[in-house]
Amino acid sequence: MTMQVAPRQLRSYNASVTVVDGDSAYDTSAEVAAIVQAGSAGLNFNLIWEKTVPAQQVIYWGYGDPNQQRNQSFNWFAAIDAGTGFEDGILRLSVTNATRTNSVVVAEFNTANMHTVTSTTLITARN
Repeated sequence: MTMQVAPRQLRSYNASVTVVDGDSAYDTSAEVAAIVQAGSAGLNFNLIWEKTVPAQQVIYWGYGDPNQQRNQSFNWFAAIDAGTGFEDGILRLSVTNATRTNSVVVAEFNTANMHTVTSTTLITARN
């Protein structure tokens, strides 16, 4: 007798990841802002936020039905000093293993295209 098991269906849920969801060195706006400001003069990429995924756990990002792989979410980012304006550059989204020996760049975004031109508050900076 052969028994067939139906494949496990992925279920979607609406969630957002923000700065406070990051690892301890990256879980406040002040910590991330300091890293962005320190790295703004150079041409290299700097790690400005990270979230460690526990072992045996899989996280998918995107919005909608996970069975529809092309149904993606929207990203929003602004590094802002209300007194001086935005810190714009290229935001790189990547997935890296625990030992940092394997890293895959998922996407790169020009941050100037991810917010409005009004730099008075984060609320006015949203598209």
